[in-house]
Amino acid sequence: MKVNSLSSLIRRCAKVVAPLLVTLAVTMGAATVATADPGDGAWDPTLPKVISSGAPGDPVSIANVKESVAEGSDNSEFRVVALISAYNEEDIIVQSIKKWTDQGVSVHVLENWSTDATYDLVTDLATRLPVTVERFPAAGPSNYFDWGAMLARMETLSREIEADWFIRRGADEVLVSPWPGVSYKDALYLVDQAGFNCVDHTIVEFHPVDDGFEMGMDHEAYFKHFDFQNLSHSNQRKAWKNCGQPISTIASAGHDVLFDGRKVYPFKFLLKHYSFRSQQHGEKKVFRERKARWNPKERARGWHIHYDSMNEGHRFVQSPTEKAIFEEDHFNKTYLVERLSGIGIRREKAN
Repeated sequence: MKVNSLSSLIRRCAKVVAPLLVTLAVTMGAATVATADPGDGAWDPTLPKVISSGAPGDPVSIANVKESVAEGSDNSEFRVVALISAYNEEDIIVQSIKKWTDQGVSVHVLENWSTDATYDLVTDLATRLPVTVERFPAAGPSNYFDWGAMLARMETLSREIEADWFIRRGADEVLVSPWPGVSYKDALYLVDQAGFNCVDHTIVEFHPVDDGFEMGMDHEAYFKHFDFQNLSHSNQRKAWKNCGQPISTIASAGHDVLFDGRKVYPFKFLLKHYSFRSQQHGEKKVFRERKARWNPKERARGWHIHYDSMNEGHRFVQSPTEKAIFEEDHFNKTYLVERLSGIGIRREKAN
């Protein structure tokens, strides 16, 4: 896997940079310093005093987080709702939704009048899981994909649905907490208890290296080859606390969430992106289901440019020798700084 010189330098200096990130967050007033085993018995999962014995990924940190969730905190009444937009995602929609409901997160789907079985699969899940679905726009299929209108609908839903936290994500995204073995919902609870109300994410883009993926498979388990050359915006603030006030997402095309009193958690969570699942899927998605449906008014605003470099004949199936293989423990150690801060990742700034 190719990495730029800055990324290589940061990894070589990780033991120096990581403590500096902690110090910076503390000196800026983001949080107070906490040890892995403080004398007063209280534990702050936000920032460790010693990076080697408290950083996300460190065994001591993992143990403390799990203990905090299991014994020190009662988050049984803590309600998290994921707002998912979906269009022709029949191959992964069931697994995508279950990855949330299996950890106690409720799901509301804005189904954009898919032409495949997406809507039927979601309505079936809604009969037995904490899932609700609405077709959008309510009047019926539109000629264009109106992303701005969908974001406006999600902003309205965040005022109407009762929840402690909201997550906005696509059906092809899997969101992961900074602590291995700790669910995303439990991690949000710890973020909330630490006094923060917004979470940013580092994107990892996964690529198909064959055409073997089939409908109903677990995409997170199947696709293992990744890079950081994602197609999206550097800001991925897609989780926020319901503070009882309006939010704004449209100005950033949904990549950022703005509200008064926002405090973004200093460690980024991970966003695993599975845009394309095979050569055929990529061709269908990009050239027939996306480019052909972009709203001209939104394009004029600079939105929907992330597929502009892709033309007929584009190779969606990548060579496995050109990508790194994702193995969680190795990834967390090798890309510690990139994962938690986003520093050193080359990003295409597109909407």
